[in-house]
Amino acid sequence: MRIIKTKAYQFEELDEQTKQKAIDNCRYRNVDDDFWYEFIEEDLYSVGIELRSFDINRGNYAHLFIDNMFISCDKIIKFYGLNCEIYKIAQRYIEESDFIKDKIDNLECIENDDSDEEHLDKLFHLDKDLEDLDEEYYKEFSEEVLSMLRKEFEYVTSDEHIIECFDINQCEFTENGKLI
Repeated sequence: MRIIKTKAYQFEELDEQTKQKAIDNCRYRNVDDDFWYEFIEEDLYSVGIELRSFDINRGNYAHLFIDNMFISCDKIIKFYGLNCEIYKIAQRYIEESDFIKDKIDNLECIENDDSDEEHLDKLFHLDKDLEDLDEEYYKEFSEEVLSMLRKEFEYVTSDEHIIECFDINQCEFTENGKLI
C-alpha cells in the first residue's frame, strides 16, 4: 500500500485554463448511460408514446410507437404546456382529424340506392386520409422528439451544466484539473 498526498481544489479555485480542462475531461460523463433522457422517455410514455430507439448523431432519427394517435394527442394537450412544440403538433392533429371525422359523419347514404358505391368510395378515401394523417403526424412527432433529445444532450454536455454538477457534487480537482 502507498499513500499519495495531493492538494485538492474546488472548481472555483482553478485557473481558467485548468477549469476548461476539467470541464472537457468530464464533458460526456453525464451521457455515458441512459439516465440523461429518462425524463423525456417517461413523459412520452405517460401520453402513450413509446421511445423505442434514437440516434441524435449520424442516424438522425427517433423511432416511436404510438398505439392510438388521437388518444396520445389528447393526453399531450392535457399534459404539456401551450408553448411546447409537441403540444402545438398534437393540437393541429386533433383539429385535422376532427375535420375528417366530421366529413365521415356527414356522409349520407340512402339504402338500396345507386349512391351506395359512391358512399363507400368516399368513406374509403376519408379513411385513407385519416391513415395518411396519422403517418404525417408520426413523422412530425418523431422529428420533435429528436429535437427534444438533441436539446437535452446539448444542455447536459454544456459547460454550464457541467459546472453546475461540479458545484452540486462538491467535486475536487488536482492542480492539473483532474477529478479526484
